[in-house]
Amino acid sequence: MKLHPGKCEVLHIHFSKVPYPTPSLKINNIELQQVKVMKILGVFLQHDLGWNSHIDAICSKSSQRLFLLRKLKHFHISSQFTSHMFAQFLSMPLLSGIRIHHHREGPTPCCTDHHGRGLHDVH
Repeated sequence: MKLHPGKCEVLHIHFSKVPYPTPSLKINNIELQQVKVMKILGVFLQHDLGWNSHIDAICSKSSQRLFLLRKLKHFHISSQFTSHMFAQFLSMPLLSGIRIHHHREGPTPCCTDHHGRGLHDVH
């Protein structure tokens, strides 16, 4: 299997607040792009292993879908169809975000209060 350098990215995981020099990685003498956030299998990973980017994506996706559901009211769609649409298109992103928000390790939550409020507002 050959790696395509244009499709590869480097994510250095660190917890330091002070930036430090990171080594550059190359494939076939092409330097790979260094990123602070990377999406892998639908989950956004951050360089500090925080959940902010993932929660922002869930809130954004849910808000877009909620807007479409609200627009259905103007077309006098049955409540049964609307609830089916809610279950199919909106509940899964919300439920995954709420599970992340409520999972706690030690005294600090996995996401900030701002992102937690955003999840609850959309829900």
